Amino acid sequence: MREWTEIGFSSIYYLLKKLEQKKLITSRTEISAGRGPARKVYRITVKGNKSCHDETLDVLEIPHRCYPPLQLGLANFPIVQTSVALDALSKHHLGLIEHLRHIQSHKEQQQPLPYFVEAMFDYSLTMVDGHGGPNTAQTYKEAVEGLYAVAYKLKFMSKKAWAMTTFFHP
Repeated sequence: MREWTEIGFSSIYYLLKKLEQKKLITSRTEISAGRGPARKVYRITVKGNKSCHDETLDVLEIPHRCYPPLQLGLANFPIVQTSVALDALSKHHLGLIEHLRHIQSHKEQQQPLPYFVEAMFDYSLTMVDGHGGPNTAQTYKEAVEGLYAVAYKLKFMSKKAWAMTTFFHP
């Protein structure tokens, strides 16, 4: 999960509680049939499904700005001694190479992937690598085209009847 979002594992239950307070999910306690403690099981509500749908379309349709910490470092470059700043940038570059290997390894270990997960990996690789995009990287272009086709179908399907139960069960 840390590969795709900034939500840490320690924040999950806090966020689940907030979602439950907003009536976007419900929960119930299930007693374990065997050994082990009872566990809380969460289900998305109709309101939660609608909210998820709307927010998903928002992030797919509208470009959102991102503010990587590197931008702040570059903006403050003049306050650091040049040789020290260049050494820091060199370490950053090595870190990017390692991160790129990490993402590629995870992608290869999880094959075959659904098209939308493939697109997530391709997006991450493009963001780290700094090369590619819809006009230059064929796999990225194919992933975007695939997502567009599915999004287009879903848009018209949702006009007939709104029922997205593929991943969430109310």
